[in-house]
Amino acid sequence: MNQKIKYYTLLLITLTLVMVYLFDARRIKSKVRKVQVSIKEIDSKLVSGSTVLTEMNQVRDDLLDNKEVLGSIKVSGDQLMNELSHLKGLADEMGIDINDIEIDPRNTFPVFEKNNMSDQIQLERQSVNFTLSGNFIEIGKFIDEVQNNHSMFQIQYCSIGLDSLDPNGVIAQMGYLTYGGPDL
Repeated sequence: MNQKIKYYTLLLITLTLVMVYLFDARRIKSKVRKVQVSIKEIDSKLVSGSTVLTEMNQVRDDLLDNKEVLGSIKVSGDQLMNELSHLKGLADEMGIDINDIEIDPRNTFPVFEKNNMSDQIQLERQSVNFTLSGNFIEIGKFIDEVQNNHSMFQIQYCSIGLDSLDPNGVIAQMGYLTYGGPDL
């Protein structure tokens, strides 16, 4: 009987060791899965983070391109006067009267907090307002012509109403913006 007790004891110890081994293996596999998931998350963050530098370079390039464009649209006072005389000539060709031309030389850009960046563009926005009177279709063509072929003028507002003195005509109140700067 002593042999049987030893056999069952060894069998019980062996089964207990196998059970402990299987339980420990399952616990280790669960930890390995958690670590693999966290490694995958870190890899995905690193991959998305690697595009940040590319995106930053793209934003910088876009900023430099936009600065060049902004610098190229600055208008001096002489250029503005020449362009207004050209618009008067265009209006005369189309049979439209331009009246009440008003140039507001004040900078209408909103005030932004100044920073100490040396590459800041000095750009000011002024408004040019005038009244057009004439045929509705011709005024529409004039507005299209100015919008498409006179890039120094950006339309701010347009208000069209009937002309009480001319039954076939309209009056258009036009407002355009121009951009200039102190370093012109």
